[in-house]
Amino acid sequence: APELSQMVALGLAPKVAAGFLKEMTREVIEDTENHTRGVDRLRVIVDSSGEVGAFSASNARNVSIYKREDKRVLHVGGIIVAPELQGKRVGTSLVRSEMRIEGANLLAFHTQNRYMLDLGEKVTQYSYMLSAVLATEFETLNPIEQIVGGVRRVIQENRYGQGSLYGHLRRDIAIKGLGKGGNAIFYVGERNK
Repeated sequence: APELSQMVALGLAPKVAAGFLKEMTREVIEDTENHTRGVDRLRVIVDSSGEVGAFSASNARNVSIYKREDKRVLHVGGIIVAPELQGKRVGTSLVRSEMRIEGANLLAFHTQNRYMLDLGEKVTQYSYMLSAVLATEFETLNPIEQIVGGVRRVIQENRYGQGSLYGHLRRDIAIKGLGKGGNAIFYVGERNK
């Protein structure tokens, strides 16, 4: 019998493929499974007909910063919003809700997507210092500092291999100035009051 993570991936993969404008392939299913396996929270929003409209996969945990204060971090491993719901604040509402439920005062994620970066900056106040301090704790290998769009960012080179997650189909959503195709920003921000 297939594992629960495989069944979940099969159900969510069509929305992942649509979100990335890719064909539904075994690679998309495996990538979906990798992003949803072992997460603390998998939140799925369905419409009245039972169709998946959006989902997020995340983990929440406490971290100590400079051994002085504990912070609760919501680390979003993946979020997909169906194309017909994009631009309607579904993703923003989903992340705000997850932060509230988890009691998280920090949001963290890796991204190449300018809309995800915008979402983070709507929900939180970006902190380069927190991003740099927490980078290795959130599996950001060999983090480097880079100015992207006039802002100092923490970057993981080749996080997604040699190419962009979006390939040539979705260059409109890729963050400009990241350098090589597989580079990603590691973002940490404090929840807006």
